[in-house]
Amino acid sequence: MIILITARGGSRGVPGKNVMNIGGKPLIAYSIETAKEVTDNVFVTTDDDEIIKVAKEYGAGIIKRPTEYAQDKSPIIDSLRHAIIELEKKGIRDEIIVHLLPTSPIRFKEDILGAVELWKTKKFDIVASVVKTKPVEWVFNLREGNELSTIIGDIKKVYRRQDVETPYFINGSVFVMSNDYIKKSKTVYDGKIGGYVMPIERSMQIDEHFEAKLLDLYIKDIIRNNKRIK
Repeated sequence: MIILITARGGSRGVPGKNVMNIGGKPLIAYSIETAKEVTDNVFVTTDDDEIIKVAKEYGAGIIKRPTEYAQDKSPIIDSLRHAIIELEKKGIRDEIIVHLLPTSPIRFKEDILGAVELWKTKKFDIVASVVKTKPVEWVFNLREGNELSTIIGDIKKVYRRQDVETPYFINGSVFVMSNDYIKKSKTVYDGKIGGYVMPIERSMQIDEHFEAKLLDLYIKDIIRNNKRIK
């Protein structure tokens, strides 16, 4: 198994978020530490010198990502493909590739292994970690003049949670796929996708400044009170 952590330097929403101090350590450190509980084959693919420095401090191998794969609109599959090709040049190859996003830092070793076991059933080309979310029937489009319109269902009908199908949201924590799948696919989601379910307590993501602050407070509370995340 090879675990790849993708972390580019540029971020419009939260600049420098991958090395931001969250709960007393750089954000990316959480993903590296959990990954190293699973395998020594942990690599960070990045274009950023500060991320490289931090990743090395926490024991990850480094794959320097070319600028063309580190833009806002660069497909993540291109970064993964570049990484596994660079590793193969060094004689490092494995059929199982696990991809972690550092912006979803709260995961256990069991989450990675559980997602891998689901992938090994051969029912899916890729397994992505997911979390329960609110019913789609509660979500609306905001039209011109602030008029709401439903994405699904009838706006005149009241939908109770127990009356509708439970939707799941990809939480960005764990992705599992094969070496060959990465090489042949145009996007991460080209094939049949399976979902490994994680609880909401381990599904926090950082895309905005307030989410970084919430995560920092959450982790500090866990440390201060000697708690264990569920």
